[in-house]
Amino acid sequence: MTGSSKTIPWRDRLLPTSTVSHARLQFFQPTFFPKLCERQIQTPYGDGVVKGKLGMTHALLLELINFYAIRTHVGDDKALHVLFDLHDIRSGMSRAGGRYSREGLTQIAADLKMTAIIIPHPSLGGDAIDGVLDRLVPTRVTRVGPFGDRVLWRAQLSPAYRAIIENDVPLHYDPTPIGRLRNGVSAAVARWVLTQRDTPRGGWHLNTILQAVGAPIDGAAGRKRRFEVRADSDGLVVAGVDVRGDRVFKSVLSTPAGVLSTPAPFSPRPQAFPGRPRR
Repeated sequence: MTGSSKTIPWRDRLLPTSTVSHARLQFFQPTFFPKLCERQIQTPYGDGVVKGKLGMTHALLLELINFYAIRTHVGDDKALHVLFDLHDIRSGMSRAGGRYSREGLTQIAADLKMTAIIIPHPSLGGDAIDGVLDRLVPTRVTRVGPFGDRVLWRAQLSPAYRAIIENDVPLHYDPTPIGRLRNGVSAAVARWVLTQRDTPRGGWHLNTILQAVGAPIDGAAGRKRRFEVRADSDGLVVAGVDVRGDRVFKSVLSTPAGVLSTPAPFSPRPQAFPGRPRR
């Protein structure tokens, strides 16, 4: 396997980047700097609760793990095991020219492990979803890189999270442009827009989207959020979102080649882990 990463056509991917629920049900706070809290959310199945510290950076980590999945495997514990290259994840999380250290990623993973999302999801037969990411560990599998072999990592996603992926409406898009936005509210707006198949005539009101993602729209806080979204307009275009004043449009032409940014059919294709990835 070569050291370089290429955009994989969505039909050839093992996992969807995300699902509609992640963007529309306010699982993640619309900021890069979330607070530890308990939030009430409204879902199509009834009222739910999110307990933990989840923001746009946490959403990005999950998206990148799914997007760059090399192999997947459903274990005896019903958890979803995903093999990936940590280099791809760190590159994708290089927000505003920065670069996440391994320690920074460890903290994000710890936040995901300590999170509890509780919703009355019919596919789970109840209303308890405990955790998102169970483990994030290095493996004995390697990948050839420009400076020698790189150790690949494995993410163990909880059975409940796997159930959401398999039973929700999947989304296929490149999360890297979202990770390079300067403001978390812009990332939340982008993710919400990418869940939409069509743009209404005249676009969406910016305030409507801000309300949908859980951001304030009134007073000084609302003005600041709108300013931050407009300040990220160039980066949003790359991500597939066109902001024109108080109106927002889905920019299909800016979507990277090989990426389908609209809901698409999905059926998981688990693959076994043993052995070295093919070159």
